Amino acid sequence: MNGIINEKLAELHHSVRRINYLIDELGAKSYLEVGVFKGRTFRQVNAAEKYAVDPDFHFKCPEKFNPNEAYFKGMSDDFFQSLDPKKKLDIVFLDGLHTFEQTYRDFCNTLAHIHDESIILIDDTLPSDPFSAISDKARSKGMRKICNSDNTKAWHGDVYKLVFLIHDFYPAFSYGTIKGSGNPQTLVWKSKFKEKRLPIFDNLEIISRLSYFDLIDNIRILKIDTEVNVLNRCISSFLPGVE
Repeated sequence: MNGIINEKLAELHHSVRRINYLIDELGAKSYLEVGVFKGRTFRQVNAAEKYAVDPDFHFKCPEKFNPNEAYFKGMSDDFFQSLDPKKKLDIVFLDGLHTFEQTYRDFCNTLAHIHDESIILIDDTLPSDPFSAISDKARSKGMRKICNSDNTKAWHGDVYKLVFLIHDFYPAFSYGTIKGSGNPQTLVWKSKFKEKRLPIFDNLEIISRLSYFDLIDNIRILKIDTEVNVLNRCISSFLPGVE
């Protein structure tokens, strides 16, 4: 582990930079991206084996067959249903529909295809304001207009609720939320031991109803840190002798 993100990686888009850093440091081979859109991240990820999932790719998928790349046009639920139950993935990037419910389903489906050193990167886990945190994109845009808050078009949805769920109900996983140097994202990996953390809400329904202001009141739960610190904390947990 070199402990820093080199200049070449620093020039890349934040998602590409973070994912390629993990690939380089951990020697990850297989990569799944849910929510590919224009392929900006997917096409620059340096994994040997890549899977792209999106209901509507906004770019022309390669016509020439490539045994190291697979493109699935459809819902992520259908993709996971079709995936070989024995298939294990090294890195999974969840950047699909920006809703708690769908992202949680993607997270649950991912858990069936990871091993002890797999890493899950979840996008959009820290909304920028109350409008950004509205789960419906059209309503988010409409509320901004009504309230004369058109200074940004940011829309993160309510994916942040998944971090609270992981905190309360998945103690076997460690995580950290990256803020700065690009869009906020939460990195999740298996702990070598169960972290001593007590549930905050301990209720699925309460978590599903959390508001942006509940998030701000409990912001420490996201474990926010810099990009380098979160990435290196994750990588360090896989080093021999680290407990």
